[in-house]
Amino acid sequence: MLTQFQSQSELLGPTQQLANYIANFPSANISSSAREEASKGVLNWLGCCLGGSQSQAINSALLGLRATFGPPAAGIYGKRLRTDVLNAALFNGIASHVLDFDDTHSKTMHPSAPILPAVFALAEANNSSGSELLDAYIIGVDSAIRIAMSVTPEHYLQGWHITATAGVFGSAAAASRLLKLNAEQTAHALGLAATQASGLRFTFGTMAKSMHAGQAARNGLLSALLASSGFTAGTSSIETKNGFGAVMSNRFDPEQLTADLGQRFEIEGNMYKPYPCGLVLHAAIFAVLELRKKRPCPWQNIASIEATVGPLVQELTAIPNPTNALQSKFSIFHALAVAAIRRSATVADFDDAAVIDRDIQQLRQHIHLKVSSGMHKQEAFVRIFYHDGFQEELHVPRAPGSLDLPLTKEMLENKFLNLSSSRISQAQQLDILQIYLTVGELDSLDRLFDALH
Repeated sequence: MLTQFQSQSELLGPTQQLANYIANFPSANISSSAREEASKGVLNWLGCCLGGSQSQAINSALLGLRATFGPPAAGIYGKRLRTDVLNAALFNGIASHVLDFDDTHSKTMHPSAPILPAVFALAEANNSSGSELLDAYIIGVDSAIRIAMSVTPEHYLQGWHITATAGVFGSAAAASRLLKLNAEQTAHALGLAATQASGLRFTFGTMAKSMHAGQAARNGLLSALLASSGFTAGTSSIETKNGFGAVMSNRFDPEQLTADLGQRFEIEGNMYKPYPCGLVLHAAIFAVLELRKKRPCPWQNIASIEATVGPLVQELTAIPNPTNALQSKFSIFHALAVAAIRRSATVADFDDAAVIDRDIQQLRQHIHLKVSSGMHKQEAFVRIFYHDGFQEELHVPRAPGSLDLPLTKEMLENKFLNLSSSRISQAQQLDILQIYLTVGELDSLDRLFDALH
């Protein structure tokens, strides 16, 4: 017997097919591997959210927006504050993206920062089960990645920040699923998300980049809440003339929206960063760290460092002299200097103190960038030249944290512990570590939310 999802899909346009999938796809048909990956994504996101909650971006946002807070329905994690669901989604979205330590999908975007804040805010306010939370997250990621792929790479190359523009759809999809909207309501929620899709790449290296994730989370949730009360926007918003695909890219492929829908879960393509900076820097950082392990002499013995990388690395991370922590995450010169001197690449290595460190500033001037059009964005070839004439080199074909070299369970858990240690107690940390792998089996998430508060 055909499910409602299967029997209706072939009769609908792409946006409506996606809406039907979001509303009606059976929970029982979501694979165990997708659920396992979603549990990892939750832990990684929680660590990034708690770690980013002490950032200046969050403090500034609190200063500007605290007067707008509504009834305390959901938490701002790491701040011991509660607010309405829309503000909770906004703040937790900013916090989870501001360190540039959140997950990256292998095909397009950062999926969790614009989606999980909406999911957690609604789940906390509505007492959702763990299974409902994971289902919404998985289907939200699926929707966002498919929409992102329909306009990639032209959309990104035109200057749009795809985490923001596709992320708002993922948030709307996940919230619609949690709110149990029907397919028509969900299609309107996607339409409301479409007309709010925004975010420009010129903001990289500023607080506004993290606002993109928070605003996508908030606006996607807003879209679903409005649609639940009968607010409309049209039901073919992605593929229609003057819709998202046509306006936001000079190449739109609607087949990406529905190919293998319900058979392939995009969350299984998620990757988790070992370093808190742009993903395209990771291969070069790893190369320097490995070379410095082999020759851990004083950094002053280094004459220069040469990194050969792909074109996107130069496009995104060629800031020669960053002036603050946010810019340092988009500077290959800073990343390699700090890796060579400190032999590490932690949150503290990309803070304001590291940026103005005189030793790091000095070595940045002796790092040289070469671009090879044939190199992948997660690939690097690094040479270190020493004053005594010695030189060493290393080719890294794929960065750690990529699908080829994924973080182990232990590495992911240690990342969470390091990021959250200053925001919650050790007992709370251990509670979360005990919960995250079985979160989908919990009828109540109270213990998880208690640990976060």
